[in-house]
Amino acid sequence: DAMGVYRAAETDIEGLWGSDGPPRRCCLVRARPRLGRWHQVRQHLGRENFPIVGETRHHKDIRENRAWGEILEGLGIVQRVCLHCHRLEISPGGIFGDGLDVTCPLPTDMQEMIKLTDWAGDAQSFLPNLFESFPNA
Repeated sequence: DAMGVYRAAETDIEGLWGSDGPPRRCCLVRARPRLGRWHQVRQHLGRENFPIVGETRHHKDIRENRAWGEILEGLGIVQRVCLHCHRLEISPGGIFGDGLDVTCPLPTDMQEMIKLTDWAGDAQSFLPNLFESFPNA
């Protein structure tokens, strides 16, 4: 952790789609943290050689980040760490009473990135809500 103390953490990582291009090396993964630790998913994906686009702290794949940055800039999309919490589920008990189960659609900028890949159509057929929009507020 931030204090240099080892704390057990587990993350289930499932590769859903990916390729070496076009436009660049990219994959879509499902990561399920089993214990909540600071930067856990970022650290575990970096160790497994699944760097997150925009990640510069836990995996410094400068070449891929620079290439994706140029692609995104050309589309008018600001590069950021492309990590998204699609679903948060908390078991009943404690301060959450009956529990909590919340889902959130993929942000538009990440949808646009996926649409650039050669596997976007396959991903959409398997995950029909992949390109779902945010509800109007």
